[in-house]
Amino acid sequence: MRMEKKNELRISFILLIGMAAMLILLTIALATQTFSLAIQEGEKQKFIEQKPAELEALVKEQQAALSGYRWIDKEKKITAIPIDRAMELVVIESQAK
Repeated sequence: MRMEKKNELRISFILLIGMAAMLILLTIALATQTFSLAIQEGEKQKFIEQKPAELEALVKEQQAALSGYRWIDKEKKITAIPIDRAMELVVIESQAK
């Protein structure tokens, strides 16, 4: 009878060790996944924050076009005015009507 009790103790001990190992592996897997997702999110943020040089040049060109006076067609006497001034004129015209 003593032999059976020793075998039972060893089996329960082995099961306990197996369960502990599974919990440790599961914890490591979840931590690795979380860390990986955090790194990927950081890389996405870096990519979004960096503007290509062409995009920056285009934005500067558009801002200059919206904020300056220039001729569109001298012969027809068509000019471009800053967008802020154009909005003011539209408000003044609509109030006059």
